[in-house]
Amino acid sequence: RARVPLRWRACPPRWPVLAAVLLGSFATSSVFDHDEFANPSHTPALQLLSPRHDARLPAGQDVRVVFAAPKGALVRILLDREEVARVSGAKYALLPASLFPRGTRLLQAELVDALGGGSPRDAAVLHFCECGQPSKAAAAAASALSISDGLETCGSREKALPALENPLEPGQRYMHSEELERFGRWAGELEAGYTTDWLGVRTRYAWECVAELDDYYGFVPSRRLACEEYDRGMRDMMEQGLAPLPLDSLPMDLRERARRAPVPPEAAAPRPRVEGFLPPLDDEYPEIVAMLRSVIRSRGNHFVVVELGASYGTWGARGVAAARRLYPMATSHFVGVEPARHRFRQMEQHMLSNNMENTTLLHAIISSSSPPAHAGVGYATHRPPVMTLHALLAPHDHVDYLDLDIQGQEKDVFSDPASVEAVNEKVYALHIGAHSPEIHEELRSLFLSDGWILEMDYPHTPRMEYCDSQVQPGEARFEGDAGAFLQRDRSCLVQTEQGPTYVRDGILSFFNDRFGHLYDLSDVEAGS
Repeated sequence: RARVPLRWRACPPRWPVLAAVLLGSFATSSVFDHDEFANPSHTPALQLLSPRHDARLPAGQDVRVVFAAPKGALVRILLDREEVARVSGAKYALLPASLFPRGTRLLQAELVDALGGGSPRDAAVLHFCECGQPSKAAAAAASALSISDGLETCGSREKALPALENPLEPGQRYMHSEELERFGRWAGELEAGYTTDWLGVRTRYAWECVAELDDYYGFVPSRRLACEEYDRGMRDMMEQGLAPLPLDSLPMDLRERARRAPVPPEAAAPRPRVEGFLPPLDDEYPEIVAMLRSVIRSRGNHFVVVELGASYGTWGARGVAAARRLYPMATSHFVGVEPARHRFRQMEQHMLSNNMENTTLLHAIISSSSPPAHAGVGYATHRPPVMTLHALLAPHDHVDYLDLDIQGQEKDVFSDPASVEAVNEKVYALHIGAHSPEIHEELRSLFLSDGWILEMDYPHTPRMEYCDSQVQPGEARFEGDAGAFLQRDRSCLVQTEQGPTYVRDGILSFFNDRFGHLYDLSDVEAGS
């Protein structure tokens, strides 16, 4: 998962001005920005948070419909395709009990455009009390949206998650962690230009699905497999003779073909129903579990997540999405710190794409009280300011989850006693990506001696250069596929509860025993 800062060769003394111009230009060129800043294709979206799809609810009671939408958006609520409410400037609507007799109903929410029209952005099938047959209107509307599951029978509140896949053991199946099961699985429309995970987090396709621009694509199976699932959906649309828009949302091998395909009007373009991408086992799976535990432990109280080395806000967005999925009426706050300017700009867009408004996004470096030696390396003319972790945490009375992936600066950050004291006093859960065996051991000892509970401990790979060279593609499985990038040397793997996986950075996950009353998860309801 290394995000190594670019290191520039020294320029001859007679060319300092030209070098500065060239480096500054290169740092913001299409090599980094690809197409997302020159031609922004951010599109607003709406997500139903509660009730969730396939929920079973008592008939004859009021229903609170909670959603995430762009700030100030006008939202229309429909029941069996009939408008029942319009909401502006709020994030929920309370629908009267008279609308919900016994039976199965189709709930939809859509953004209303400037001309008063709208297209469905999310939908859920709801079952009330002793489920009967769905209304004819619900069945017709669901058929038009390719929603069939749950219309005929009630069943449980939500379908169980399918088995956890381990790409290194294709024939084996494991149960997903209990933490993932609590959150269910988002279902919605396939959207051109975005991958969507099981929590409903939308991520720009161009950021992770172009191998030349992103290391994650080769080393983290969950990132690559999410891209492949999206590619298959786009290929299915191409088989129907339709070109999804924009064209930069397509795999490279399909773009020329798409240019020759008929382009349907946006309103007529089919939007297949899909389920959000579920992570397989890789070195991010433990981090997912740690993040979800912190959300569950928040028990519906104000949830604060801080991410250092945030890239485009990967874990902050997942944390906020998980919190509002489990506790739809609760509040949250994301603090993201990222030193690389292009990634920081992506983080700003990522928050907009996912309707996450209560955020503090900082283009900065977290270090001890002294500026680190690397502070100006790799950032060309856009050297970010330096701040301590103590100063970052000062405005907050607590932090539910602190995630660090700061490329070897972990030891420097925690060399500041004031920062360690702030973490001990305010942070409930701490997840660290340790970038050397020495850092791993020192931080493990530091927090254990301070009374923290060690929940996960996977060592840093000491032979990373060799083991990385053994991550190689396999045989192609479909048109345009280069084959799965997997670790081919078993000696580079570590054993987890779900089987073997390749862990590059060391993984340390702690819970702060000073807040031990929050530790036990058995008394926490599964959420609404």
